[in-house]
Amino acid sequence: MSLRYKTIGIPRAFYFHSFPGLFETFFQLLGIETVISPPSDKHILQAATNVCEAEHCLPNKLFDGHVLSIADRVDAVLVPRVISMTRGYIACPRFGALPEATRAWLRETPQVLTFDINETKEPLQRSLRRLAVKLGCSSREGKFAATKAIEAMNHRLTDLRSTNISSGSEPEAPLFLVLGHSYTLHDKFIATPILQKLRSMKVGFEVMSFDDSLAPPKGTPRDILWCTFAKMYNRLTSPGASLYAGVIQLTTFNCGCDSMMMERFRRLCRKRDVPYMILMVDEHTGRAGIDTRLEAFVDSISWREAAGRNGDQE
Repeated sequence: MSLRYKTIGIPRAFYFHSFPGLFETFFQLLGIETVISPPSDKHILQAATNVCEAEHCLPNKLFDGHVLSIADRVDAVLVPRVISMTRGYIACPRFGALPEATRAWLRETPQVLTFDINETKEPLQRSLRRLAVKLGCSSREGKFAATKAIEAMNHRLTDLRSTNISSGSEPEAPLFLVLGHSYTLHDKFIATPILQKLRSMKVGFEVMSFDDSLAPPKGTPRDILWCTFAKMYNRLTSPGASLYAGVIQLTTFNCGCDSMMMERFRRLCRKRDVPYMILMVDEHTGRAGIDTRLEAFVDSISWREAAGRNGDQE
């Protein structure tokens, strides 16, 4: 067997957080070394400003920075064309053009390795098998690697779901739901300051997970076209949603998909009498501004719940 590449780079951004553990396991089983970029930080973002479009959302800028951080150490960088991650739904349009956009500024070295992920058209396992053959492996080797890689991803998603809940230090601490795309919720540069602030305020919170238990329900409105938002709708309309003291939706500036759905989620939460806040960040957002908004939102809900308990006692 003659493999097409000896080393493949995996940027720790965008699709990396939607398929945790999948590609590292897949390439390892095929005998290909992987190089994963380090966690997001200000240096990666700064490097991205030299190559990315100013109109890009923050996750897209970080993605370009992650590609740059490993470009000189690999034979190819993996940039899949993600069209659909859930059957019947589509992904963010940026994912569809990402391979060509990366090639445009990356030039010739390293190469951009791409393949289609389109669950509406064919299962992920079959797409991975095609990729294995493209890399010089046999169909049998590809099937084995794809099966094991998907198993590893599902285990990782289950683990993430169990670790995405942080209980408050007080018995009656309110519980908040943090909504967002997986590539914002699990990117340390974007989400960690927000989650750390919630912990410091000693409130409980649950970060939305994206495992199979959150498959879109049959009653999801047909005009919700995107995979992630169908799952968000499922979470906000589930019986347990009314148990949250509030919902915090984490978004990034210039996200077109979020701009289409945030007001809808606001109305949905209002209908269920659950306070809802949009927390928008970009590379210029200051920590103090985030802290102030979170403090005001959490305090207002704490006062509201305290008033409700006092009213019940009278």
